[in-house]
Amino acid sequence: MEQTSIKSASKTRPYWAYHDAYQYIEDSLHLTLVGSLSVDHHLSPKASQLRWLNEQRPAKQMCLVSPSEPAKGLLAKLQPVKSTVQPEDMSSSDDFISGWQSMAKQIYQCIS
Repeated sequence: MEQTSIKSASKTRPYWAYHDAYQYIEDSLHLTLVGSLSVDHHLSPKASQLRWLNEQRPAKQMCLVSPSEPAKGLLAKLQPVKSTVQPEDMSSSDDFISGWQSMAKQIYQCIS
């Protein structure tokens, strides 16, 4: 992983989340949540929320961080968008450090 790019990040990177569950990683990665699709990952987003996200997007292409694979139809409504699946509890990792580093790398790849 490119540790220097994370440590030397001077600007804040905007991203979307399926729901606002990733605050614990934002400060250290210089991320800013600029919108979420739903208040709960079990609830589908409303059309009005999708419209709001598209109207308020701070970058042409956005990154959507989601705890599970988002529906293709949902992603089609948010184009241009990349997505990355990141379980909030890092349950797919063997330990916290490697899990955090992997999450950071994948989110950065999604945003760039």
